[in-house]
Amino acid sequence: MDNCTSHPKMNEDLDHRIMVLFLPPNTTSLLQLMDQGVIVKSKIIYHKMLYAKLIEHVDSTPFDQQGEHPVVEFDKNLNILEVTFLLDKDWNQVSTTTIQRTWNKLLDTKLLAEAIAADVALTMC
Repeated sequence: MDNCTSHPKMNEDLDHRIMVLFLPPNTTSLLQLMDQGVIVKSKIIYHKMLYAKLIEHVDSTPFDQQGEHPVVEFDKNLNILEVTFLLDKDWNQVSTTTIQRTWNKLLDTKLLAEAIAADVALTMC
């Protein structure tokens, strides 16, 4: 568990079979490589698809001086179902290679092992 302030305070009355370890400071980003690799790639793909959909809408919608601008109309009509479909398409375009490379960074990182070994003051509850 990292030391994020949003996490609940650990109660010392936990079951004796449960051991909670806190990560050393500033190592969360090393462990959360999904944020830096797969999720970044996913966001790029998602935004590319969303903008393509927006451009298609703007190009196919005549601009009416009395009505809403096509971009505003697009934004108002975008719903959770459409976003979910976009995310599904997006995830299917994230390659296995991207996922493997992201995990390889973590598994091959000597820095992570050194950071954990250097911090002998892991907090146990």
